[in-house]
Amino acid sequence: MQAECDAFLEEIEHRESGSTEPHALHEIGIGVRTGAVLSRAGIFNVRILCEQTRAHIEGLRKIGSKRADEIELALLLHGYLLQLPDGEEEA
Repeated sequence: MQAECDAFLEEIEHRESGSTEPHALHEIGIGVRTGAVLSRAGIFNVRILCEQTRAHIEGLRKIGSKRADEIELALLLHGYLLQLPDGEEEA
């Protein structure tokens, strides 16, 4: 619970500071283990994460559909989306 509160406060501070730097993964509620897996794949912040498709995320070692769902939910709750596969449009 404390970690969630800390992450929320960091997000507020980030917004209020007017920073143009992309959010760190933990700032949107992505857990440490999932963040470590993403970081090993070169995905270090939300901007890079949003450039990925769900299929790419699910294809990463130790990320299955359940963790991909958690990642998508964390992004959605903060107004972000994963990249759509080529040829698909938003509904």
